Amino acid sequence: MRLQCQAESRWICHIMGMILLVAGWPVAMAQTLDINFSDDTAQFRYITPVRFENRFGGTELELGFLSTTTDDVMGIAGFQAIDEAGSGSPGLKVGVGVKGFAGTINSNDVYAVTLGAEGRFAPPALNRFGIYGSVHFAPDVVTFGDTERLVYINVRLEYEILSQATAYLGYRKIRADLTGGEDVSIDNGAHIGLQFLF
Repeated sequence: MRLQCQAESRWICHIMGMILLVAGWPVAMAQTLDINFSDDTAQFRYITPVRFENRFGGTELELGFLSTTTDDVMGIAGFQAIDEAGSGSPGLKVGVGVKGFAGTINSNDVYAVTLGAEGRFAPPALNRFGIYGSVHFAPDVVTFGDTERLVYINVRLEYEILSQATAYLGYRKIRADLTGGEDVSIDNGAHIGLQFLF
């Protein structure tokens, strides 16, 4: 698949430009590069903590894209607040936020702004293992183009290989309901991935 700034793929070039721009921000906390593959999909994500003059803590910005073997590409951008659940639940982090999706899938324009939540449970007793899950949903009022509804579900089992690298096995489902009653499955299956902290 060739990513060129032609009319039909100009938006993905804008997303890549934003990723490169954000990667150059001065950030004191660890940033994350996430790469995962399945037989039919490849996803790349860049996640960085952001600060707003110390008014908010534990906020993250996510930029990335997902491509398929049928040359469909979907850009993803998100913003969320995430933090430890509390001293009574060591190793549990929860977050809530907004995630936007934009792409052309099977010649259909898919655009959605979702609300969702995520959680990661990695207590010391699990010895480097962790469990992660997230769900996001967009009803008709915040979907555009040919989209009436979008659901994003992601779960995975993680293992910390090094302090800067985590491997995982996951399952992801992205489904869009289109105008006219048709459903399109953007992704539905298992994948393997690596996360790098730097």
